[in-house]
Amino acid sequence: HRARPLPNRVRGQRTMQSLVVLTVVLALVAPACVAVPTGTTEYSTMQIANEEWAPEETFGNSQANLQLGVEANKANTFQDIGFGYVGNALQYKPPAVIAYEQTSSDGETKGDLVFGTRSSTSGAAAARQLLRVRSDGTVEVDGNLQVDSTAVFNEQVNAFYGLGVGEFLEVSGTTTVTGACDFGDTMRVRKAATFDASVTVKGTFIALGNYQIGDQKSSDSLTVNAATSHNGATTYNGPATMTDTLDVHGAATFQSTVVVSGATTLSTTLGVTGAVTLAADVTMSKASAALTHGGATGLAISSTSGKVTITGASSGTNQFVDVESVRFTDLTIGTSNDADLITLADGAVTVAGTVTATGAATLTSATLSDVITMNKDSATLTHSGTNGLIISSTSGNVAITATQAAAFVDVESIRFTNLKIGTATDDDVITMADGGVTVAGTVAATGATTLQSTLGVTGV
Repeated sequence: HRARPLPNRVRGQRTMQSLVVLTVVLALVAPACVAVPTGTTEYSTMQIANEEWAPEETFGNSQANLQLGVEANKANTFQDIGFGYVGNALQYKPPAVIAYEQTSSDGETKGDLVFGTRSSTSGAAAARQLLRVRSDGTVEVDGNLQVDSTAVFNEQVNAFYGLGVGEFLEVSGTTTVTGACDFGDTMRVRKAATFDASVTVKGTFIALGNYQIGDQKSSDSLTVNAATSHNGATTYNGPATMTDTLDVHGAATFQSTVVVSGATTLSTTLGVTGAVTLAADVTMSKASAALTHGGATGLAISSTSGKVTITGASSGTNQFVDVESVRFTDLTIGTSNDADLITLADGAVTVAGTVTATGAATLTSATLSDVITMNKDSATLTHSGTNGLIISSTSGNVAITATQAAAFVDVESIRFTNLKIGTATDDDVITMADGGVTVAGTVAATGATTLQSTLGVTGV
């Protein structure tokens, strides 16, 4: 059935009496189709139009075809329409509601349009708000917002609960998400993105362009609590703190200080173009490790305020330090084949072999347990002190000999050659033999001469 057009507009601002009259008229002109619960009127068709019976040409025009409301002006109140099954008792709540919530009582008032449903099948359960269109144009979704096709937002988007995007989400303005955000596919941000709180990535995070953390303030930091792989060049312009393993497979450039509080493993070469400052020990676990300098000038190992100690293993066959071809083992110095040529002790040096000096050797005191050999063509044993030189033996004889056939020993200006004593020009003036002395020349005595045996004279 179809109701006749009313001669006057039905408006919410009319008195309650007008509403009662409208209800009675509708009941008379539109017969009931089926039986309904007491207090409810059902119509097959209802049409309420303005008196001109013409469509509106301007959105929001005051000449609305249908307006529901009350004359009471009170903020935080609802004027609503219920939808759905009507139960056996009228006090049962509708399963779906569209309501106008008045938010201000100033002037001609303003408010929000609210949509809601209930999730329970109980008629005592009220519908809860799911979508709100505020008077300032903001659209709020209290539940999940599902967009099966492309969604374009040209203004700010605020999501206070979960936001799930199954295909594509494009936002041209600011997007603020205060709750969980779930993207079932790719999320693309074409401009700057600001995160005021933590960002959790449970899968792979891929940055195809430049990636910057912080604005180089002292409070900026990057914390990595899991293994991190960098396959390309990585530049850190500020402090970087890593509490777990840093695994670098490619080049890494550090323009500032790097602080590592845990273990750091490098699977390839670490190149440092500036100075390296280490506040603790350097431990190398490779079976045969090397500290190599490739520069042109040299390598210096020094300590500005303490000693420098280089030690080998505390025990075992590798308990030594090789410097060039010289081997240091505890207190001994030698070669790889003879490691104890020189042994050091407090106040003493022991040489287990020969000592060869190509230049002058100065000794304040020396104790020799073996032979001194000088192989210079013309060697000299010189004493430069003021009190003299003594050559003596505390428990044996002292022998000064020349082993070659034509060799001799000069003591001051006297020459000793085997058993002969003479001068440099007449080396056999006196010849010694067992039990006799032969003088090949004159004997001059300025004092008394005593002969213990016969004096034989062959000449005058």
